Amino acid sequence: MRSPAPHSRPDQVSELTRGLRLPLAAIAGDHLEILADGLRQAFGDLRTRRSDAIATGTEPEVTALMEARLNRLILEDPLWGQLVLYVGRGVESISFDGSHLEKRPDLSIVLSAADQRFPLVAEAKILDAAASKTVALYCKNGIRRFVEGEYAWGNREAFMIG
Repeated sequence: MRSPAPHSRPDQVSELTRGLRLPLAAIAGDHLEILADGLRQAFGDLRTRRSDAIATGTEPEVTALMEARLNRLILEDPLWGQLVLYVGRGVESISFDGSHLEKRPDLSIVLSAADQRFPLVAEAKILDAAASKTVALYCKNGIRRFVEGEYAWGNREAFMIG
């Protein structure tokens, strides 16, 4: 049995965006810097404390570690904790036209001063030239998801982590 071809679902998009003006307001530059620093800090901590898992782990393993570390950072870093309510891994979202109801970006960062229906999305990939997981491939496939409206289509910002 084949699944039906994706089709637009304006009712899904309309309900999700009810009362919103899109795209959402831009995140302040200093807040984006704090968020980027938090992502760098979390990954750096994992590279130090969980070096074996980072060196040999699969993408889901590394992403699960990042989710746990970023949520712990809410308690440890006052600036990160003021900006971030929680971080979820594989949180379902819908595509811009509702044709895909189960898109799962790697990390969804729910910000305290933003609409929770549109978290800040971070797509993360393991770069490994030996396994043909190159920066070019990552950019082609990773950026495509944002440009085509699969991820973060209501936001002005998103992160890609390699």
